[in-house]
Amino acid sequence: MRRAIVLRRFILLFLVVTVGLCARAQVRRDMQMPISVCLQYQRARQQRGTGVAPFRQYGFRRLLPPKNAKADGKQLWGYQVRLDSVPTAADGSPSTNSSVPKGKVPLYRYFHRVNIYSFGVIDSADSLGTCQYVFWAKAYYRRFANSLKQFGFAMSQDSRRPNVLRFTRDDIGIYVDFIIWEDVYVMEIGSKKKA
Repeated sequence: MRRAIVLRRFILLFLVVTVGLCARAQVRRDMQMPISVCLQYQRARQQRGTGVAPFRQYGFRRLLPPKNAKADGKQLWGYQVRLDSVPTAADGSPSTNSSVPKGKVPLYRYFHRVNIYSFGVIDSADSLGTCQYVFWAKAYYRRFANSLKQFGFAMSQDSRRPNVLRFTRDDIGIYVDFIIWEDVYVMEIGSKKKA
């Protein structure tokens, strides 16, 4: 009798621990890098000509560009994302028969999401270059746009490109563009050209 009670308790404890571990393993965490880190990184590159990429501390890993993609010294980073040698079209299908000439396909089209929390970064090598942040979750867009508004950035729409929203602030020499496609968001952070 006593052994049966001890065995039941052991089995119950084992089930509780196992279910807890399985539930924890199933949780997919979203990327937690705030927009302020992205802005500070661009500002450091603008002022010093170089900056230490902050991506690794937020769970990103370096990715090698596909051989057929034109990377031009750009560093690629990924968070729950993969790079393929075949770019995707706007509808998400492989764009092997695309009307875009080979070599003109944007680098962000080579990123493929693993899940909704996937996030990629295309980091230019030069100090006045841009950083492009590629993501698929609208929640990331909302989080970044709300943070920019809290920091005093004003939003405007690009008259030449209807799918681009630009965030600027007069006293800061940095702009943030959101390029919104039906299948992917691209946030581009760059330095304003001096007049």
